[in-house]
Amino acid sequence: AWMAEHVLKHPDSRGLGIDFWDLDPAPVRRGHAVLWEKSARERLAPHAGKVELFKGDSKEVLTSHAEEWRERFDIVYIDGDHHYAGAMTDSVLSWPMAKPGAVVVWDDAKMGAGRTHDRKPGVQEALADFLKEYAGQYDFIVRPGLRQVWVRKTS
Repeated sequence: AWMAEHVLKHPDSRGLGIDFWDLDPAPVRRGHAVLWEKSARERLAPHAGKVELFKGDSKEVLTSHAEEWRERFDIVYIDGDHHYAGAMTDSVLSWPMAKPGAVVVWDDAKMGAGRTHDRKPGVQEALADFLKEYAGQYDFIVRPGLRQVWVRKTS
């Protein structure tokens, strides 16, 4: 809700949220996820025209809406799979959906090898590779080294 209130200020601004929520196969996480989804939907209800929430796998949702959502969003907040492949996929699929001038945020940007539960490369390594590949297409707002990385898409 903070992003909707403080970043999506223009009447035509749009944001997107995708989460598994109760699709998680682990019963304990599934139980908590039902509460998280309910809370998210309640907090974002006043912003229903600005923020779209989808339940599902981000790769599937982003792929199925790739053309429809091209350059549609003013903010993209990536906080999904913490492994390299998932973080890179979310980044690559989300990037074309951000308008020029949009803010793109990666959460858990310090979640890298040695910090993921299985010690495999994670968000930190995927983000470093993504930023190298897309160099010249963004300006930093919050640089790597903190929990989150924020960029403004320039092209």
